[in-house]
Amino acid sequence: MTLRINIFFSLLVLLTMCGCCGKQEVLKVLDNEEFFTSGLAEFSGKIDNARRAGSRKAHFHVGNLLIYKDDIITGESQFRSFSMDFDDADFRDWLRLTSPRILTVKGYAANDLPDVYLEPGKSLTMRCDAETGECLFSGELAQVNNDLARAPKIADLDEINRKMENDTSFAPAEARAMYEASDSVWRKELDAYLESSDLSVVGRRILANYPVFQKAYWLMLNEKFLEPESPEDYTPLREALLTDDNYIMAQKWPSGLVKNLASSSLLSRMGENAGKSTARDYKDAVMKYMKRYDAMNMFLGVSGMPMLAQLAVSRTLCKGGLLEKAKNVEEALAIVDTVAASYLPNPEVRKGVERYARQMFRKDRYEVRDTPEGKMLKGLLAKYAGKRVVLDFWASLCPPCLKEMAATRDVRVKFRDNPDWVVVYVTGEEITDRESYDKVVAKYLEGDESLYLDHETYGRLTAMFDVGGYPHKVLFDRDGAVLQERYVLTPDWKGVEE
Repeated sequence: MTLRINIFFSLLVLLTMCGCCGKQEVLKVLDNEEFFTSGLAEFSGKIDNARRAGSRKAHFHVGNLLIYKDDIITGESQFRSFSMDFDDADFRDWLRLTSPRILTVKGYAANDLPDVYLEPGKSLTMRCDAETGECLFSGELAQVNNDLARAPKIADLDEINRKMENDTSFAPAEARAMYEASDSVWRKELDAYLESSDLSVVGRRILANYPVFQKAYWLMLNEKFLEPESPEDYTPLREALLTDDNYIMAQKWPSGLVKNLASSSLLSRMGENAGKSTARDYKDAVMKYMKRYDAMNMFLGVSGMPMLAQLAVSRTLCKGGLLEKAKNVEEALAIVDTVAASYLPNPEVRKGVERYARQMFRKDRYEVRDTPEGKMLKGLLAKYAGKRVVLDFWASLCPPCLKEMAATRDVRVKFRDNPDWVVVYVTGEEITDRESYDKVVAKYLEGDESLYLDHETYGRLTAMFDVGGYPHKVLFDRDGAVLQERYVLTPDWKGVEE
């Protein structure tokens, strides 16, 4: 009965917010597993009229392209980075996603590239003009991205934020009034856009809920200054918590909102702090900490655990450091099991936390699936069948990579003919040009196993393992199964012979 009531109110909130829209869609709450579907998304594009940083004619600059995403369940920060040729200024990349997402894209020295909406298993192409700042999308996800790109820009809150940081006479009531005035103008423009435009279902869902999440995020980001105390002060947060539409989770505010919710003074005031607990049993200490969420739900008048609250719990366990206090993987998984019974009803969120716990203790062995990228990987590993393999992803512009190569030269010679173990150095044409690759091999890797992969192969492989920085090592068992995605190999290669 409680679940039905929760779902009813969630739907009521969502339908109310979408009442301005020309087309009213029946919005599903996120109580299913379909939203969490893993796969690679292909993202490509081209920048016309590209200019080097410093050109006054350029609307934005390109050089290194950065694609930011973080794990929606664990909160791990992730990004993809690769160089662009100024002559062509084109790019193509593959990103591992566990759900539909909106990702932030940045060109070198600028932030004027639009956010992009991606889904696992689908492709998107972006064409932008560096001089005008105009961007158009094509591919499977073109319409929703064009819908988002053409929507009225979010209200500029820079002046309010500056006053909160620097003006000691600026009062919370003034900040709220300024925010409401700015937000009101944006909402009117957005309502008109939603009413007049023939938007995609996904685009409409995302845009209709932008104001709710924006306001909740702003409140939690500035909670200390705004000094909210009563339940009425947290109304924006309550609305966001009740908004469990599956596509809403794809846009960018929930990520920041969850982060701030998990560390908010609201939760600190309302529940027991595990860090101050005197409980001898670690599990008891964690559960006392979780009571904060019970108190929060009671305070806000929310029944059950809405998805955003579940994600706040999962991030508290993972990036909040609670699981790190476990002595071993068994204890960590026991904690997850106990917490999940009351606070993580969504099975996919629970799986994500369990996966994090296993990775933390380096026991996340799994078989490589027969996906296109999986088949590529198996083909590369076939040469080393029967050996444990470390794939060491590196880039020519990575000083730590080169430093590590120089420091381990002698130990690599020692283990070069080891029948049970091999380290394979891997880079690709997108991140390291051929001339640089040849120079590095000649200076550091002569006689070692090294691979120089084409753009697609390298892009798909690095996406499999969320390679966002270098060096990045992945450890494989003798049968080609993954033992550890973020393997740490000591300078003396201690443990190689184990």
